[in-house]
Formats: sequence, C-alpha cells, structure tokens
Amino acid sequence: MNQVTQADVAREAGVSRGLVSLALSDSANVAQGTKQRILEVAHRLGYSRNLGAAMLAARRSSMVGILLPNLRNPFFESVVSAIQQVADGRGVVAFTATGNSQVEREKQVLRSFCSLRVGGVIAVSPMLSAAQLADVVGNTPACLVGASSYGARVSAVHIDEGVAARLAVDHLLEQGFGELVVLCPAGEATDGAMRLRSEELVKAAKASGAALRVCPTDNPYDEVRSVLDAAKVLSLNEGRATASSTVLGGGAHPSERSVANKRPGIIAYNDQIGVEAVSAVRSLGLRLGVEAAVLSYDNTFYANRGERGITSIDQTPVRMAEAVFELLEDTHEAGRDVTLEPQLVVRASTKAQ
Repeated sequence: MNQVTQADVAREAGVSRGLVSLALSDSANVAQGTKQRILEVAHRLGYSRNLGAAMLAARRSSMVGILLPNLRNPFFESVVSAIQQVADGRGVVAFTATGNSQVEREKQVLRSFCSLRVGGVIAVSPMLSAAQLADVVGNTPACLVGASSYGARVSAVHIDEGVAARLAVDHLLEQGFGELVVLCPAGEATDGAMRLRSEELVKAAKASGAALRVCPTDNPYDEVRSVLDAAKVLSLNEGRATASSTVLGGGAHPSERSVANKRPGIIAYNDQIGVEAVSAVRSLGLRLGVEAAVLSYDNTFYANRGERGITSIDQTPVRMAEAVFELLEDTHEAGRDVTLEPQLVVRASTKAQ
C-alpha cells in the first residue's frame, strides 16, 4: 500500500498542497473551518507526516543522529535497530556514534551532529544530564531514551520504572524467592537512570514487606556466588527436596515454607549481568528457578536464548522508537515526557518447569 501524501490530501479536500502543508503545521494563516476540514480528510485517508520532508522544508537534513554511551550493552543494539526501522518508514536516515561513556566525548559527538544540521538528536542513556544535552544541541530537536528529561527543554521516552519494579518484585515473591538482591554496575553509580531503577526496586520490596539489598559490582559472577553463600544456600543442601516440593505445589509444613522463602532472587540491572548471574548459580550446582532465581531487564537476545532462558523486563524498543519520532516532530518548544508500560517476559530462570 502506497503512503498517503499531502498531494493526496489536497486532492481529496479540493485545496492546494501548499494550503494542506500550512494546515498540518497549524498555521494561523489558514481559516479554522478550512483547517479542520483538511485535518479530517488527512485523518480519514491515514496520512502521517513525513519527517524527512519536514526536515528539508526546515532546511535541515533528513537525518537523525543517535548517541550511544557504548556498544557493550545489547539493549542499545535493540534500540538502534528499532529506530532505524521506524526511520526507514518515515524517509529518514539514522546514523549512530558512541560517547565511550565520557561526558566530553558525548558533547563532541552532539556538536558534530548539530554541525550537520540533523533533523533531530536521539540520546540513549547518555552520561550527560538532560540540561547539559539541551545546552549543547541548542535549537536542534532532541530526545532522550531510557531517562526522564527532568523538566529540561528536551523530550524523553522511557518505561515506567515503578511498574517495572513491582512486576519484578511481585513475580519473584510469588515464586517463593524471599531474599532479593539487585546487581548493578559499580562503575555507573552516578547514572541517574540506574539510581531511579534501584530506588523503585527498593520501594517495591518495602511495599511488599520483602528483604532487598542493592549491590553495585563490577564482577557480577563473583558477587552472585558471594550472595548465595551469604544466604546459606549451600548449607541447605539437605533441604533442597523440601524447597523444590514447595515450588512445585506440594503441601508444605510452615517450617518448610520458611526455608523455601529464604531462597535468593537475583535482579540484574540488564541482561548482560543476568547472564553472568545465571552462570554463577549453575557453577554452584544449584537449580535455576528452583533453589535460586535470576530476573533481568531489557529482554534482549541474551535473555531469549534457549540455554539461558532468563525472565526479563521488556522495554518495548519499537514502541520507544515510534514515540521518539513523534516527539521529534512535535513543534512545541517545551520538551515532553512519554512513559511506556513495561512487560514481564517469564522464562525458566525464575519458574520451575
């Protein structure tokens, strides 16, 4: 099916294409009645604004620049792929550069984007704050992915971290994992998005009366082994059958349930950490989803691989990308904040099969 153009709308509405363009841009030079009729025709025909054409009209290139902090996290690949998919459908070329997790490097990349007069800048989990980003890009439309704009003149799209935290905590508690530990990168302790995620997880656990602690670490594998030792999982070898029967639905004595509810549930900040956590659990000879659980964020291919099967929070990158372009097309000067509903994808790492 061919994409509906402004010329199609003009033909159907019986007006010039130039008048359609003015009406769709909410120009004050178009009579209200005419504008309303054009908008109704555009909606009926399924017209969607071509960002590439709009950029050219504004003397900007039909390109957007994507700033990534690094290439290590597979979630960034998911986001870039989704953005490119949506960009293709809008006649826009998207190109990517990394900031190497350095503030000055990110500023340099953003200035390069702006010198090319890109139609918009998309910053995925940058080291820069929204205020710093706004200061660097000036009048170039900009959107953050994975973080709030905190009121700056930059739009943002992200998941509802509070909802995600409740999904994660409630699921682990429902499966009988009562000792919850959050693993996050120690080297990114000042990252605002990470702090928010940790705070929401703490809040969700407190609301459910669960024990939870946050462990910043640069060595998730060793940290998980330490956590499991601290939880005395290894000393409960004789109680494994009891814990397993509880998980599988057997009628357990109260004391048996208390043993089962002490089983650790690891919440990993992302799927990369989740993979290392799974390896650590298995290295100790523990049954994943029975004696210990691992739940992570991002639902990338790392979590979806059959031999790992990690329960993960899906940030719905395609929906993020669609929201990004809607925000870049917004003609309002003030930045807007779009919050998306996350989804929990349950796999074997948290649930006995």
